[in-house]
Amino acid sequence: MRVLLSDGSGLTSRQVATRLAALGHTVGALAPNSLALTRFTRKVSTVHRVPAFGIDPFAWLDAAIGVYHAHRYEVLLPTQEQVAVLSLAHERLRLANVRTVVPGFVALRAVQDKVAAHDTLNRLGIPHRTRTSSTRSAPSSTSTDSQYS
Repeated sequence: MRVLLSDGSGLTSRQVATRLAALGHTVGALAPNSLALTRFTRKVSTVHRVPAFGIDPFAWLDAAIGVYHAHRYEVLLPTQEQVAVLSLAHERLRLANVRTVVPGFVALRAVQDKVAAHDTLNRLGIPHRTRTSSTRSAPSSTSTDSQYS
């Protein structure tokens, strides 16, 4: 299968590419610059230049769809924060015949950051250990040491 990774800059992408290649897949990656980490592994056949995701996620999405079709990939696999726009634009991807694997946007938003994940775990009654503090309310003048015991 021809797999396009949503980001080729990080260690996660490099590890995913290594595993996919070992399973016999052809792997490409998207990256905003030519020094992407996946460029330095033989497990990725091509690193495609695209706009930086953080600057304009929808420009990145347009470019990703273009690369997907131009190079005949069979699946666009999110490996970093691009999962957010892929999830939000799931219907657009379906209409463009781009195969991907992403959760629904509401589900993703419920665990996308630490505060949301903490709130979701609490709402579901799932025990977890908290090592962070929230800045949602004004800080108190008392010590926060007790929350770490």
